[in-house]
Amino acid sequence: PSFVQSHPLTAERLSEATSRASQYPKQVISQTSQKELFDKLTWRLKYVTKQVTTSELTTASVRSQGARLALVSQLADESQTVKAWQVLQEGKFDKNDPLVCITTAHVQTAEQNFAGAVASLQSCQALYPERRDLSLYLAYALIRADNPKRAVALITPMTTAAPQDFYAWQALRQAYEALASKGTTAQKQTATIKALQARSHVELWKGEYQGALQSNAQAQTLARQYAPTLITTLEKEKADIIRARDFKP
Repeated sequence: PSFVQSHPLTAERLSEATSRASQYPKQVISQTSQKELFDKLTWRLKYVTKQVTTSELTTASVRSQGARLALVSQLADESQTVKAWQVLQEGKFDKNDPLVCITTAHVQTAEQNFAGAVASLQSCQALYPERRDLSLYLAYALIRADNPKRAVALITPMTTAAPQDFYAWQALRQAYEALASKGTTAQKQTATIKALQARSHVELWKGEYQGALQSNAQAQTLARQYAPTLITTLEKEKADIIRARDFKP
């Protein structure tokens, strides 16, 4: 259609876009909820980038729910899980808030309660299946809970939908590495092939092309004996790695 052409119909495209936008109801977003979300994400960022101390979080948590959540994670990192639970419970958080689920699971993981971490994340992930962060955290919890098969089922669609998703490939690699210690010899070897394949993607997106090619070659060597149906895919991925390595902008 003419309105999607780049030239010379700019005015027509703007008019079409404005007309279509006017057909949708206006979204009214609470300034209070946006302020609270910004507060949570600000303190979360400070925590994960190690830009804040436990003392600073303790002080800020008096007036900030975001700082309180970050403090819970920090205390768990310091093996102060009893205190972490106390701070979390005193905060009276919404249990269905994704960041609350992630924080709760973090404390449970620090206590090596991996089944509990899976349950906490699973309930939230069911409510927000589109949340990539919840899926990744849940995948790692499943691996720790000795259920890598479910982690593979959860993460594989993410790598299919977004082949450049470095963190999803990392999670998939760990899941297959865990699977490589289970089952029959053929099942173990197939999981090893998949782990090497995932590792090659991780190395590709890190720009480590030689390592990616080596992992791919190792996967192909095993695949010739245990999973010949994967050879075509692995050869295509090898070509993609070489293409990326040799790309000249």
